[in-house]
Amino acid sequence: MNYYELLGVKETASKEEIKRAYVIKAQTNDNQPSQAMKQALLTLTDPLSRIQYDCTLTPTQSTLSVISLEKLRAMNYYDCLKINVYANQETVKKSYYEQIKVFSNELYPDHFILVREAYEVLSNPTERKKYSAQLDSRTIHSICSRKSEQSFISSNPTNPFG
Repeated sequence: MNYYELLGVKETASKEEIKRAYVIKAQTNDNQPSQAMKQALLTLTDPLSRIQYDCTLTPTQSTLSVISLEKLRAMNYYDCLKINVYANQETVKKSYYEQIKVFSNELYPDHFILVREAYEVLSNPTERKKYSAQLDSRTIHSICSRKSEQSFISSNPTNPFG
């Protein structure tokens, strides 16, 4: 049985959410959690065990969803974190945490280093200004226009030409 389903949590659940779900499930079973529930708690709250478990769940999906190292190196820091040039610090941090879930240090150490480097630069306002100044104005324009095109298309579903 899938541990996430057993505890009733999503695969993106935090340790605290997993622990809460375990307690709630144990209470519904008259405070007698099953051996499978205990194993699920131990596996999903230990980072290394959780990564190994996730790999056994969807081995083909995990390899397909990961960008190659060469493509990641070719990206600028904004694309690496999947954010807009005008993203605020909170968005940078949130995106960073999402990316390190994908590129865990144990499974993808080189990817992790690049994502961490992007975060360190973009989370520091002074370093971010220097980095943005170094970027080619065409690159910044393409990043901004891509994001604005996506929002325009989603807000205008009809075809303006016909």
